[in-house]
Amino acid sequence: MDPRDEILLAAGRLFAEHGYERTTTGDIAEEVGLTQPAIFYHFDSKEQLFHELANTTVDEPLAELEAIAATEASPAAQLHRQIVFHVVHDLTSPFPMAAIVDDALRLSRDGGLEELIDKSARYANGVRQMIRDGIAVDQFRDVNEFTAAMAVLGMCNWALRWYRPSETLTAQRLGEDFADFSVVALLVKPRTLSKVIRESQALVGIREAGTAARETA
Repeated sequence: MDPRDEILLAAGRLFAEHGYERTTTGDIAEEVGLTQPAIFYHFDSKEQLFHELANTTVDEPLAELEAIAATEASPAAQLHRQIVFHVVHDLTSPFPMAAIVDDALRLSRDGGLEELIDKSARYANGVRQMIRDGIAVDQFRDVNEFTAAMAVLGMCNWALRWYRPSETLTAQRLGEDFADFSVVALLVKPRTLSKVIRESQALVGIREAGTAARETA
């Protein structure tokens, strides 16, 4: 594993367990078996390390959303796929994401973390746009798109607080359930959900396929 990634993972575990303020760069160095100067070789400060770690909570979902939104898939299929990705990403994180999010929210009130705030806003607006697009083509009911987007995001984000993996409720199954609940509630014709699900499944791996195509072009 790349040393930077190893440091980020260790920091994520320690921040989640002890909190940002109570975790030192010395603690992180000890966790990964490095010296403290080695931490500063990769990161200028504990603050920079935390900022980069906090950004990982939204980087992948945002990249996925932007890739999905660029496809010709219907708005309902786009939203369905994005909800599944969001839930699975959050619930399979290698560190306890809820604690990092809590620290990020608290620290952002004192200034800083502007990049994270901007990305989070772009993400929320992207979900809102999918709902707006669905309304525009009469696939979704004429609802308040802001309220609907916040309901979807709230449901997905709250899972971080209560979800415990099990054989009967995997992260993938929960993501699919949340996507089904959300989309069927918005559809003008709920009976078309099965078609939406098939279209959503066709979007799996769309971002990776786009990256591979660009690299071989």
